[in-house]
Amino acid sequence: MKSEKEKLAAKSVLQLKAAAKRLGGKLVTPDGKAKTKQQLINTIVMKQRLAGKSMGGNTTTKKVAKKTVAKKATVKKTMGQLPKAATYKGAPVFKDIPEYRVFLISQLGPTNTKGTRVKITDLYYPDSTIVNYGYKGNATSTAYEYLTGIGIRIIGRADNVLISKNTTLRIK
Repeated sequence: MKSEKEKLAAKSVLQLKAAAKRLGGKLVTPDGKAKTKQQLINTIVMKQRLAGKSMGGNTTTKKVAKKTVAKKATVKKTMGQLPKAATYKGAPVFKDIPEYRVFLISQLGPTNTKGTRVKITDLYYPDSTIVNYGYKGNATSTAYEYLTGIGIRIIGRADNVLISKNTTLRIK
């Protein structure tokens, strides 16, 4: 069985130039001279390998790529809300699941001009805020005090995450 390079070697220089141009390869060397037949063959082979194509034989990469595209969900997320129903087969229906709001808590170390701070990232809305570290507990307790102070009722926690049902108040 012939290799890719052997198949390409059977073609004319004009055919190789056309194939290289189609794949986006350069037809001249960096110093401005026209590429030789062997250089054109190497360019075509490399461009095909980078694109996941071959000159025949193994075509599994094309089939795998098509399958992964077909499995992608077409659900659009709008401003942090869960989708009401998914459009691909076998997906759960989300309308019966209650909406929760999750806050991710991270501690920022001190700098030359600022002390330790706590970053609260709202995963429901694309918001985040930074507050000064309370020094009464840990970063999660500082975030809890801040969020309850602005009127957000916290109903659960897990390590560096706080959970709320309130979806109306923003943290900024």
